[in-house]
Parts: sequence; C-alpha cells; structure tokens
Amino acid sequence: MEHQPLRAHRRTLVLIIAVASAAAIILGAATGARAATSNDPGGSSTGTGTSTGTGTGTSTGTGTGTSSGTGTSSGTGTSGTGTRTLRRGMSGPDVRTLQRELKTLGFRIAVDGAYGPGTVRGVKRYERKAGIAADGVVDPTEAQQIAQAAGGANPAQGTGAGATTQQPAGPTATLNADGTATAPAGAPPAVQQIIQAGNQIAGAPYEYGGGHNDTFQDSGYDCSGSVSYALHGAGLLTAPLDSGEFMSWGAPGPGQWVTIYANEGHMYMVVAGLRFDTSGATASGSRWQSDARSSSGYTVVHPPGL
Repeated sequence: MEHQPLRAHRRTLVLIIAVASAAAIILGAATGARAATSNDPGGSSTGTGTSTGTGTGTSTGTGTGTSSGTGTSSGTGTSGTGTRTLRRGMSGPDVRTLQRELKTLGFRIAVDGAYGPGTVRGVKRYERKAGIAADGVVDPTEAQQIAQAAGGANPAQGTGAGATTQQPAGPTATLNADGTATAPAGAPPAVQQIIQAGNQIAGAPYEYGGGHNDTFQDSGYDCSGSVSYALHGAGLLTAPLDSGEFMSWGAPGPGQWVTIYANEGHMYMVVAGLRFDTSGATASGSRWQSDARSSSGYTVVHPPGL
C-alpha cells in the first residue's frame, strides 16, 4: 500500500510534464510561423498604404519575402495641361504651363502658376481669336489646342533696349506739311484706305477710351481706338480692339506694308514707313510721324497679306 505523499508527488510530476509538453508545442508552432513569413518563399505580408506622390509603387524587402502595397496618389496637378479643367482661383504647375503657352502665343500674362484676372483675360482673348466661347475656362480639349498652337508659334517681339521699329523695305508714304500722309505709288488698295482713314483723325485730340464704340466715330481717340479706326477704314475690323487684344490679332511678326506694335499699355502701327501713333502727336500735331521709336516690350503683328 502506497503512502499518500508519494501519490501526491507523482500527480505533481505528471502535471509538470504535461505543462512542459504544451509549452513545447506552442513554441514549435510559433517558430514555424516565423519561418513561413521570413524565410519561406511562399510567405508574404500584404497591406495598404498611402503615398503622396503620383502612381503606384511596390517595395521589396530583404531576403526572399516580399511586401506589397497599393499606393494612392494625391496631388494638385501635373506639370502639363489637359488633365483637369482650369478656371479662375486655381493654381499649380499646370496653370503655369498654360500661362507659358499663352505667353508664347503673344498674350501678355504673368507666369506665376496662379489663375488670376490676368490669366482669365488672356484666355478670353485666345478664345475670341480661336472662335470659341470666351468664358475664360480651359477644359482639357481647349488646353490641348493651346498647347498645339504654342508648339508651332514663333511670336515676334521687340527685344532689348535698343530694338527699334522695323521700317519696310519697299516704298514709303509721304508725310505732308498738314500732318496727313500720302500712300506711295503702287501701294495695295487696303494700304491706301488705311492711310485715308488715318488722315481723317490724324489731328483729333487724344481721349482715353475714344473710338471704342459700334460706329468707330468719336470726338477723340486713344491709341487703340486710333489704330482700330484706320484699320476699319480698310474693312479689316468690324469692332474696335484694345491694345491687349491687338497682341493676338492678325498674323505674328512684321508685315510688308503694315506692322502693329502692341502691349497691354500702349500700341501704334507703321504704315508704309510712317508711324501712326498717339504718342508724340501733341508735339507734332499729327498721329502720322516719320521718326522711329523703340519697339522693346511690344508684341509685333500685322494684317494678313499686308
């Protein structure tokens, strides 16, 4: 017959062995799991992540295991245009690209990446010239059109402080003693008509905003109103334009007979070698002047064919 203390000792020993066996099983399972995720080629760890760049990416760790993640891109735009509709109040590199393209096309716009009032005006002028609704908003289709136009553009602008008004190589008009001009022999009819119309207001007073109405008739004319009146006399304009609008009017570069110099603040034109300009008219008494002036900072355009 066994003693009671011996039986208790055996029960305690069995319990200890059972606990040790369970611990060994758990430890073995954990070791196998680590091997599966760290060393086993079939083991992988997946997860989702958010990146602040563009596109998606996959990161590869060391050893044979891989870590894959789905990247979600976020940003304000791309460096090119055509991926979102641009309108007033927006900003970003795509706005800057649009501004740069419009500037290439001859529109005076600050390239600052902010779609402000100046950019809206430039876009509307482009739209009017292109014959589309002038709403100042650029959707992806219009952005592509602007990019294509800018890619083939070669805007002619006066450059450098010493740039001067280009004089025609052909015959020049005559400046008469009374301040009127006479077209040279052989000048195209349109040139003769421009000069005749210019003679009608050559001595008219300067008036800011003058001539900007449906009839072109006024008591005085500003710089763009004067040029608009003369061009209208040859049937080249149906409505007056301001100086900024003339920057994108007609064909780029100097013409053979008529060349227009325009920026946002002033404009003038040269017709058969004579300058038609409100600047200097007070001293000379006429908008027709024979002396040249600096063309630095002006966009240069001309009526097609002239």
